Amino acid sequence: MFYVYKMANTKEEVTSCKISPDHLSKINSLIPERFASLDEFVHRAIDVMVSWELNPPVGNQKFTERDPTIKQFAFMNTIMQEKQLAELYPNFPQAFGDGVWDKYLEEHPEINKVPEKVEQASISQRDARRKLHDLEELISKIDDAFTFVKEKDFESNLGAKGDEIKYDGWPLLYTHYSRIFPAKIGLLALGELMNQTKSTMINFEEFTKKAYDIAEEISQKQITRETMNKKLKRASKISIGLPKPYNLDDITPEQAIKEQRYKDRIFGKVRKSKEGLVHFEGLMAALGIIKIYQTKDEIQITFSKKGKEWYMMDNPVFRGVGDSTAFSDNEKEFAIEHLIKDRELETLLIEKSKNLIKNSDVISDEIGRLDEVFYDEIKNFAKSSPDSRFNDRLNSMIRNTDEINANNKSIDEQIKNTEDVTEINSLKDNIKQTPVQAVRIATLGRMTELSIINWDSIGKKSIYTIAD
Repeated sequence: MFYVYKMANTKEEVTSCKISPDHLSKINSLIPERFASLDEFVHRAIDVMVSWELNPPVGNQKFTERDPTIKQFAFMNTIMQEKQLAELYPNFPQAFGDGVWDKYLEEHPEINKVPEKVEQASISQRDARRKLHDLEELISKIDDAFTFVKEKDFESNLGAKGDEIKYDGWPLLYTHYSRIFPAKIGLLALGELMNQTKSTMINFEEFTKKAYDIAEEISQKQITRETMNKKLKRASKISIGLPKPYNLDDITPEQAIKEQRYKDRIFGKVRKSKEGLVHFEGLMAALGIIKIYQTKDEIQITFSKKGKEWYMMDNPVFRGVGDSTAFSDNEKEFAIEHLIKDRELETLLIEKSKNLIKNSDVISDEIGRLDEVFYDEIKNFAKSSPDSRFNDRLNSMIRNTDEINANNKSIDEQIKNTEDVTEINSLKDNIKQTPVQAVRIATLGRMTELSIINWDSIGKKSIYTIAD
């Protein structure tokens, strides 16, 4: 049996075509997610194919008139040059949403294609890794670097080239960074490069190479210490949030991509938004501790006024006076009062979390109460924020959370109605973390790092209390 689809050529003529049940079922699966109706799909298909047959260049362009699905983009990523793909879809992959593309790559390693620029950066990073004791060298010269930086005026931006690229103002800290200590490492690496070059403007690629190298050496040092201390709690481990040390000399595609992803998330990257606006993202930009300038051929990085102030504060890890905390009290207070405060929703979530935990210690069995608070605050913020860009993204976070929660609830019901252990375990594997839960986990991690709350464990349970 075939479905008969009729199309009007003129007022007098009607043309019909047959659509098989199989094809109709597949088309309907795209409605309304990708197409508003069967009419829209058919007219789109005809438009693309006629253009392709009559004028291939125009037909090829027709494909770009609609945003790609993540599967389509992933396929094109494997067969096209990075520059070509960027020209066809300049707002992707960031238009998929925060962290969506990165997560897709992690779940589908077979599509990871290493761009030539990323591969070269990894080779350069390997060369830096071969040179040992960079951390000790930085520490030995830290006072000289402080002296050089202290005399400089970072408000005037003397020596800056090109246009300043600013952070887009996203009111949250991303879930990618559950710790902010890597940002301090970035500042210390930047200060050393300034002292070495006697310049306040540093080539961004040189900076990321230096900063990643120092972060990797600190990670190795901390992992060694933490492995020896069997009583050390996970929340107190400074290695959390640092790159995993790479001890091989071979450059693998997986390692190259991991390195670049870490650099992009922590030290930053130039991005073009879905609306076509250029901005700079990453942890350091979100904290407001750096300034970025771009010319046609180069990106330069320097301190902001707040970045200089936080940089000049002594850090216990770099001063070698303690390994139990990533920050001094002064650094923590400054981060809370002057860096995170600029992220309005982040600050609101911290305050709401503090109030809930203060009034009733929260253990892992009751963590849903925090998820509810986060959900409500994000939803309310989206309603009240004057920036439509943020409203759309926040509302998308809420919608995705609703969909996943509904699916998880359905799975929970299935688990209750089965006694087969294998089936239960299989069902549990399908339970997903919601975007709101991801925000809550990352926020509590940063609150623990900054001694706003304590995160302790009792058996397999976590318990959160207000820190002294």
